[in-house]
Amino acid sequence: MGVMPAITVVRILIVMLVLPLMCGSFFAACLRRHEGRGFLLNAYVFGWIVVFCLFELICTPYVVTLGKFSSFYQVYNPFLLAAAFISMTAAAVVLCRRRKPAEDPKTEISGEETDGKAARDKTAWWAWILWAIVIASILVQMVFFYFYNHMNGDDSYYIAQSVITDFVDTMYQRDAYTGTPMGLDVRHALSVLPVFVTWLGRVCGLHAATAAHAVLGPVLLAMCYGVYALVGRALFSKNRSVVPLFVLLVQVWYVWGNVSIFTPETFLYTRTWQGKAVFANIILPLAFYLLYRLLTEWKAVYMALLMLLSVAGIFTTTASVYLLSALYGITALYCLITQRRWRKCFCIAVCVIPAFLYGLVYLWLLRTW
Repeated sequence: MGVMPAITVVRILIVMLVLPLMCGSFFAACLRRHEGRGFLLNAYVFGWIVVFCLFELICTPYVVTLGKFSSFYQVYNPFLLAAAFISMTAAAVVLCRRRKPAEDPKTEISGEETDGKAARDKTAWWAWILWAIVIASILVQMVFFYFYNHMNGDDSYYIAQSVITDFVDTMYQRDAYTGTPMGLDVRHALSVLPVFVTWLGRVCGLHAATAAHAVLGPVLLAMCYGVYALVGRALFSKNRSVVPLFVLLVQVWYVWGNVSIFTPETFLYTRTWQGKAVFANIILPLAFYLLYRLLTEWKAVYMALLMLLSVAGIFTTTASVYLLSALYGITALYCLITQRRWRKCFCIAVCVIPAFLYGLVYLWLLRTW
């Protein structure tokens, strides 16, 4: 893999770093009220969820109506920029309201700020060294991924579909193996990650295969470890110094997890740009994290994120329609049986509505095609 031109690198940084941070800033500002810190990490992880959801919601109507990719491309870009700036504006309002009481020196510090300060004070000095090691390890893996990425056999469908979308201007209307026209590929029609690869390549000025292997792969690898950092913060909330050690152990587990071709660890390193790998290594752990947060703190922001995650799961794979729905349903039954609270059970069930609606669309496509 060669060195990219400077203008391409700038485009990649804007699309893969700046825009997700902007899109997730509102949720990060809301979460800061409850978690005390971690603004950038929350903004980046949940910013990508917002990007995936917006792409899924806008692209799916174009796919099922046999629309052109170029038409979708012209519509999605303004919506993405608008979402980013709206999120930034809303985040600024939330943060200003949160800091307002602290302007008066006579005003007592709120309990939320006290908890956040106490958590920061508990972080040991050696934890910062471990965080430096974790970040350095992730960067090394990303660089290695860029120069020595794996060519997976399933690329004959996924990457080919992205290339066809770019050159023929259709979405899921041609056979990825032969390029011949066909009816709508219903099996993959709701999972638009290959179309996202096409969009990424066109925005950054790259070939679709390069965008998937050299750009999206390393970024999703880093995002996976970001999700596990959130999981570690939830599990070790009383001793946050252990969190970098947890993430480091997760990295060791992933690096040595290639015991078969079917493990999530193998999928992460050999087919990161494919939907099933994103679902197994990012969407599913994030769903467990949000459900855990919702059960322990019960905040509306976690419900909103669970609904967005339901759409983002379908963005990666159509199987998410029933997989995430089953996970949400089991959690709702757990609340009902153990805590006997119908309100919690109902609120978790509401998060299944996006997947239920997409399931109806999928059944309609099966009957139509």
